[in-house]
Amino acid sequence: MAISGQGKGLLERLAEGVVVGDGGMVMALEKRGYVNGGPWTPEASAEHPEAVKQLHREFLRAGSDVLQTFTHYSSEDKLTRGGRTLSKFTSREINDAACRNAREVADEGGALVAGSITQCPSYWEGKGKAVVQAQIREQLQVFVENKVDFIQAEFFEYVEEMEWAIEEAVKTGLVVSATMAIGEKGDLAKVSPGQCAVRMARAGAKVVGLNCKYDPDTILRTMTAMKEALDAEGLKPYLMTQPNGFHVPGVGRLGYAACPEFPFAMEARVLTRFDVHKYARAAYEMGVRYIGGCCGFEAYHIRAIAEELATERGKWPAASEKHKPWGEDLRLSTADFLRASFFQVSYGAVWLSGRASDSGPGGCEFEPRPVAAMPGRLPRPPAPESRPSLHPPVRHPLPPPPGFLFSVGLADIGHVTYLALEIHTTGPPIRQPSRRKNPKQLEEEDCQVQEMIEA
Repeated sequence: MAISGQGKGLLERLAEGVVVGDGGMVMALEKRGYVNGGPWTPEASAEHPEAVKQLHREFLRAGSDVLQTFTHYSSEDKLTRGGRTLSKFTSREINDAACRNAREVADEGGALVAGSITQCPSYWEGKGKAVVQAQIREQLQVFVENKVDFIQAEFFEYVEEMEWAIEEAVKTGLVVSATMAIGEKGDLAKVSPGQCAVRMARAGAKVVGLNCKYDPDTILRTMTAMKEALDAEGLKPYLMTQPNGFHVPGVGRLGYAACPEFPFAMEARVLTRFDVHKYARAAYEMGVRYIGGCCGFEAYHIRAIAEELATERGKWPAASEKHKPWGEDLRLSTADFLRASFFQVSYGAVWLSGRASDSGPGGCEFEPRPVAAMPGRLPRPPAPESRPSLHPPVRHPLPPPPGFLFSVGLADIGHVTYLALEIHTTGPPIRQPSRRKNPKQLEEEDCQVQEMIEA
């Protein structure tokens, strides 16, 4: 694997261009059987280091420039709740193992290691600033001893606690990036996103942004408000987004935790790689330069970010050796209808038509004929004559009746989150049942749940 940017710190890399973050660790490891999906604590860092390192490697191969230590919810007050010990490992043991795991893998590809700190139960319990900062300080000490490259303060839902965390993290002398788990309504104390951003920057964070709880669309709308507030105050931190990998359009301050499927049935809401291409481009165009993902973001999602921004980064991720963006790999398929799908991914839609006499007995050839890109989905494609021929005409195995029309592929890329297969003949069309709910239905259901929660 080529090593790029080795020796350069976070701010140097951001000054030069895009930094691709990693994806979600805690949910991925829960699905793989290494995390308890109740407390969501990260003792796997010490208990199953090889599993954690394998996930790090997948993100690194997918294009991650930063690997975060798997230390989500690893403060001592989180590991001992209600008089019960949730882990046989101490906070120090978990944080120390997590640093070693991340560093071992990061050094294989010239990536940075971010020491990750998150919110503490002591804050929710009202124990005050000194107690909360003592919990954070214990973690930071381990990060400093292990020479992490910078501190990532993430998943804070109250800006006051975030300020306390940044204040303590700055004392280490390391660069501090800070991302809050909030949406358009602001933090749980109803502080607006703009004010949260300003307070994080003034507290000393060099990178400011959002992570978790919300999908890319919500995160980017919220990020717009934060950027406007920062600009109004003359503050210029780098911007960072790491959304969830789920469509959750109608949730409120609780984010995806308010979804009826949370946390163990979220698969029907997972973003496609095409959704992530769209997110990466939109984030870059609004000025975000640290672009990654959180819960639900798997390695292939991170690869989509790295591929979408390959030109800006001047390189492709190692995982692209086995993958071409926008479905181009389908060119190699031996199945005619899958090769046809490539045209739909590339052009936005494709219709294949022909006559039985075109190819002689036993078959019919169909010339792919691109149609205009669907409104609001993919950008309008170049004219067909400006694009090179990618493969021979698709050959359908059976001659169709007169008037036959055949279409296949991804429907409504980036908006409708299911695959559709239609075969149009002179009779009624045959349609594959939808495997997922459409975004409008998701939003209506989310809003209903949110209304009940708020009531």
